[in-house]
Amino acid sequence: MKKIIILLLIIPFSSCEKFIELDLPQDQITQETVFKDGKLVRSALAGLYNSLKTDGFLSGGSSGGGVYFGCYTDELISYQMANSVLDQFYKLNIRPESSAVTALWQKTYNQIYQTNRIIEGIERSTLIEVNLANQLKGEALFMRGLLHLYLVQTFGEIPYVTTSDYTISQHVSKDKIVDIYNKIETDVLTAKSLLATNTAIGTRFIPSKEAAQLILSRLYLIQKRWDDVIKITDDLAQNTSFQLQQDISKAYLKDNSSTIWQLSPTSATATTYEANIHYLRSAPPYNISLQPELVNSFTTDDLRLKNWIGSINDASGKKYYYASKYKQYSTVNGQNEYSIILRNEEVILNRAEAYIQKEELTKGLSELNIIASRAGLAAIQMDSKENLLNRILQERQHELFTEFGARFFDLKRYSRLDETMINVKPQWKSAFVLLPLPESELLLNTNLYPQNYGY
Repeated sequence: MKKIIILLLIIPFSSCEKFIELDLPQDQITQETVFKDGKLVRSALAGLYNSLKTDGFLSGGSSGGGVYFGCYTDELISYQMANSVLDQFYKLNIRPESSAVTALWQKTYNQIYQTNRIIEGIERSTLIEVNLANQLKGEALFMRGLLHLYLVQTFGEIPYVTTSDYTISQHVSKDKIVDIYNKIETDVLTAKSLLATNTAIGTRFIPSKEAAQLILSRLYLIQKRWDDVIKITDDLAQNTSFQLQQDISKAYLKDNSSTIWQLSPTSATATTYEANIHYLRSAPPYNISLQPELVNSFTTDDLRLKNWIGSINDASGKKYYYASKYKQYSTVNGQNEYSIILRNEEVILNRAEAYIQKEELTKGLSELNIIASRAGLAAIQMDSKENLLNRILQERQHELFTEFGARFFDLKRYSRLDETMINVKPQWKSAFVLLPLPESELLLNTNLYPQNYGY
């Protein structure tokens, strides 16, 4: 395999070197070759998607955002050894020098680096058919916007990096929050214009126009742009190809019609990372379990409690709970589950919130009752705006638990993080609304100062 010199963006080494020499894996092809052939560009994107599966905000495994922020908030208990990454999140022991925060930052910016190489190469290429080039560029722009959205929600002001040129990226400065949001919107709106629709159930493996609509609705919720939330999701709300699976026990199967974007396991015989990390087959756990308080927050008639939460006792009779959204820990009888990243249930909840924030309570309640009805709950009755918003937050907690940090980001958006977490973890501090910037990155690039407040 040809060796090349590449920049791993803002990644520290034992010295202050900005380059390393490495052998490229099969799915990371040299820039001189990859953009001569659309199939090779697709291979490079496959490498990016494989990276998303294993590490970073969108991984469903032990080094992913769902587990990290589940341990950080009120969803998960960590049993890993002291000062491990999960232990640092669970015990709120995250400092600027922590391996936990450094790994999350580095992996995400490395993934952004990959998107920028793909975008730049496609823009320079004259050999790829136009429609294919647009689709591939749309996927990369979508991923660049989405990854920056997770970064800004997690770290606050961060650099919005749109180049793979190390002479620029090694000196990047932080952008203002409003500018980051504008750049995310530009990237994802452009992606939406380039991406194809994907109504084929069971094959939604790459970002589509519908995926861009959902991410834009997330951004607009954060910005309190209620009309834009509704407008950007109008098509999805009317699209019968994304109907909810009414049998809640099948909500995480690979052919679920409400799935907007999913990632397949690493091989035809592999199970999802989610099933491997969450599903308990013995007790006591050695990785994670669900917080009993989360389990107890469900009413007994909630089908999500029955179908998405399991329990197991250890030899002494102590009960442990676990997320059983993904149940397949063996593929002996075939591969039935993929890792669902985006699903229509979130679209419905986003629309409900926007309508209620606009004081259009009847419309918001109608959306909210779609989720309640599917969960087997009695219809939610008309109430005050404040009480309905509280119910939406509760339904988001019960619908999206352990999914890519949704609980952490929802509590932040509702300005409820402090009041919720102080009751769960008395050592909680207001500064924990953001993670610290990695100390090693500040040492390499002083333009990233100042450090986040409280660290």
